[in-house]
Amino acid sequence: MKKLYFLILLWMPGVLCAQHGGESPDIRPFIRGDVNLNGQVNLADAVQLAGALFGPGTIPCPDSADSNDDGIVELTDILNTLNVLFMGASMPAPWPDCGLDPSRDNACYCEAGYCSYWQ
Repeated sequence: MKKLYFLILLWMPGVLCAQHGGESPDIRPFIRGDVNLNGQVNLADAVQLAGALFGPGTIPCPDSADSNDDGIVELTDILNTLNVLFMGASMPAPWPDCGLDPSRDNACYCEAGYCSYWQ
C-alpha cells in the first residue's frame, strides 16, 4: 500500500509546504481557499488551482491554496474547495474570514493584501 501511495504522489503534481511545529506564530493573515487572493472563495479559485497544478498557471499563496490544510497543495484541495462551494462543507481556519494559519506551515507564508486591516 505504501508503494502505491508513493507512486501516486510521484504522478500527482503538487506543492509541498513544510509542516513545522515551531514556536514562532504565523503573523501573515489570509483566507483559506482564496487561491487568486481576491478576498473571496469561489469557483475561480478552484479553476486557478487546477490551472496551476495541471497547466502553466501559478499559485501566489500556497498556504491559501491548501484548502484542507494538510501541508500539500494538490488535487484534493480542488475537490475540497468544490465541496465547500457546492455541498456546504467547511475549511480549516482561517476561513471564511482573514486570519492566521494555526498549523504554522512556515515554508508557505503568504500575505493577502486585503487582510492588512486584520492586524
